[in-house]
Amino acid sequence: MTFEEYLSSLKGKTVGVIGVGVSNRPLIEKLLERGIDVTARDKKEDLGELGQALTAQGCKLRLGSEYLADLHEDVIFRTPGLRPDVPELAAAVAGSLVACTPDGGKNRYNIDLNNMDALSREYLTPLIEAGVDTLILGCTHYPLLKDIIGEICGPGVTLIDSGAASARALRQQLAAEGQFTDRQQGETRFYVSDRPEDVEKLAAVFLEEPLSRGAERIDIEQY
Repeated sequence: MTFEEYLSSLKGKTVGVIGVGVSNRPLIEKLLERGIDVTARDKKEDLGELGQALTAQGCKLRLGSEYLADLHEDVIFRTPGLRPDVPELAAAVAGSLVACTPDGGKNRYNIDLNNMDALSREYLTPLIEAGVDTLILGCTHYPLLKDIIGEICGPGVTLIDSGAASARALRQQLAAEGQFTDRQQGETRFYVSDRPEDVEKLAAVFLEEPLSRGAERIDIEQY
């Protein structure tokens, strides 16, 4: 099943999108373009102009502290930052609703996420047609797709790798605080807000080898 075929299969269903950030907005808009009944849920009390724009397109909003109340949609997309064992989401899944979570390979909808070229082209084409000359790979996983994105955008588009920039900034900060070392070998630890087993599986795909040690889950709300 292709991405387009999957979107078409959602017609007649209600869809909930948990987390109305930059990465989820294109998904919400694509669903609305196809006339799908969408409820966007976010713990922010007000989404400002973004909320107004989504409402104008027919999207229903559920905001604030009760954003997960009455979670009843037929299909639910959750932001990776929301743990799958949150009671409201777990209850929705137990009630035979389907929660769509990010993972590698073929997910429970049998979408071939390994065919990232077609999916990336779907999202990048409007940017290319708009004539962008610089693209910032701002989300954490975009640098992992840098080669695919660069091939689709072509040499006329400069890619800014946020991962490399973050590493340089960390190096400068550590050096400024006298904590930088030129040691060639060290220990790597992975802290995640999602299910560790899912992250370990996906990381192994991108790194092309298993993690040297298991990922540890933290409570993101404490940071």
